Amino acid sequence: MKTKKKVTFLQLVKLALVDKKIFFLGFLGLVGGNIANLTIPALIRYFINSDYNYYLFKAPMITALFLIGLFIFQGLFSYLRSYYFAILGSKTVANLRKELFENLIAKDISFFDKNHTGDLVSRVNSDCAKIQDAVSFRLSVVFRHGIQVIFGLILMSFLSTKLAISAAIFIPVLVLLGSFFIKKLRKHSKEIQASLGLASTIAEETFSQKAVVTVHNKESYETERFAKAAWNIFHITKKRAKISAVFSSLVSFALYTFLICLCLYGFSLVSNSQLAYGDLTAFILYGMIVGVSFPLLVNNYIEIVQALGALERVYEFFGVSQEEKPSEQLELNFGFVRFQDVSFSYPNRDDVPVLKNIGFDMQSGTTTALVGPSGSGKSTIAKLLLGFYEPNKGVIKLGQTNLKSLNKTELYEQVAYVPQEPILFSSSIKENLLYGKSNATMGELEKVCNQANILDFIYSLPDGFETVCGERGTQLSSGQKQRIAIARAILRNPRILVLDEATASLDSENENLIQEALSRLMSARTVLVIAHRLSTIKNANQVLVVNNGEIVQNGNHETLISETGLYAELVAHQELDLSNAESYSELKKANKNS
Repeated sequence: MKTKKKVTFLQLVKLALVDKKIFFLGFLGLVGGNIANLTIPALIRYFINSDYNYYLFKAPMITALFLIGLFIFQGLFSYLRSYYFAILGSKTVANLRKELFENLIAKDISFFDKNHTGDLVSRVNSDCAKIQDAVSFRLSVVFRHGIQVIFGLILMSFLSTKLAISAAIFIPVLVLLGSFFIKKLRKHSKEIQASLGLASTIAEETFSQKAVVTVHNKESYETERFAKAAWNIFHITKKRAKISAVFSSLVSFALYTFLICLCLYGFSLVSNSQLAYGDLTAFILYGMIVGVSFPLLVNNYIEIVQALGALERVYEFFGVSQEEKPSEQLELNFGFVRFQDVSFSYPNRDDVPVLKNIGFDMQSGTTTALVGPSGSGKSTIAKLLLGFYEPNKGVIKLGQTNLKSLNKTELYEQVAYVPQEPILFSSSIKENLLYGKSNATMGELEKVCNQANILDFIYSLPDGFETVCGERGTQLSSGQKQRIAIARAILRNPRILVLDEATASLDSENENLIQEALSRLMSARTVLVIAHRLSTIKNANQVLVVNNGEIVQNGNHETLISETGLYAELVAHQELDLSNAESYSELKKANKNS
């Protein structure tokens, strides 16, 4: 569930405490550098107020060496601050990215139906980069200059109570000014990060579907769509920049004007012998430190505000959406499947019923084929069996156990899925195969690849099993990808197999190779297949004909082809592929005789 709570500055600090040792060392460097900075005006005050300015006129070398030593001290601590906060930022964001990815990958399928991939990638990359900048650099700058402002004002009050009181009157004005502008900046910062997510979505979709874009001659359209998103980011950034510039300018103008007024007031106190020259000099130097530090404090806090907006977007997806079920002992008849009065609508279209009170059994070790027009609900039945979604009504049982109560990890140890268009990862063939069984030996990989009729092809490649498949397996043909996916499923040795039939769009040579591999894969397993080829339907133990979310016929090929109904119509109109059938005329004759 998404949180509506705003992320605070303290939460960012808490996030940065991922490694307390590194934070402490960085903060130590920050404090040491500040001590050096704030000591310089006090030393100069001492030198000026010393008898006859001894250190300035009679021992300048001692004064210079002392100040140089102080600057070296300051430089060393500055190094510690910069180095350790940079490490802290990188480590913080590495942990944050890992935790965000863990939370995202643990979400159920419906979450990804409702959220764009590009936006999720933007949160992992762009938003986390903004947070890294805040922790690595902005946070230390805010701490550094915040300390200098606070302690500078305190030391100024020790030098002259009258001048300090005058300064204290001005502070609330700056605070009110800051709170007004920062509220506006935070709103625009979050809008910028959201717009970056939209631009990432457009780019990701366009690049991943380049073939579709090209064949439809839509390069200009997609460019315009992305440009619109990019210009939207520009306009929001422009508004934010304007507010930031006005804020910074007002603060700088007000601060330096006030410092001039304080100096004039200080000169009057000196002329009236109410303040020493050294005290006034130190006061002015502290005033300059405060005057320089405050705008830097404000500007970097503005950047932190944007990082807080990014952190809010990251935290929106924290919290695992899938309830972890206790592990249950799987029964021996786990291969038996029952759909009992199941109805379902997709979460983002809950007013559109996809399945309506369907029911059927799949006996262990048998094959059930789903046929029907496009959009009838076949793929949805498969997704429910795979546990991608839970039915709105009814029960799905594996053996005697409600699928809803099964631990998903236990479930997926027993199930394999081969889609019509398998997606391989942009890694090696070996790594793609090991998705089926991470600890498989090379002997096991060779065995399953031989069973999938792909081993000879793999060894014909220069790099063999180490051959990189390319993004989504683009370096391989459809038949090669399909056989690797089948080998991966064989390696998994599942009890239940779900197939979006793998031969629907292949040539006859590849089809024969894959049919052989599928026969080995389907042997002695409970199989649910979304059927496109009549050869698969003919061999199925039962055929379910689905239309408009309902099972309108149930039988085997022989019984259904002899009946008047949707199945015979699909065959007669060749909406089911007739390759491998005896002949269309025989089927038509059988249909007519019925």
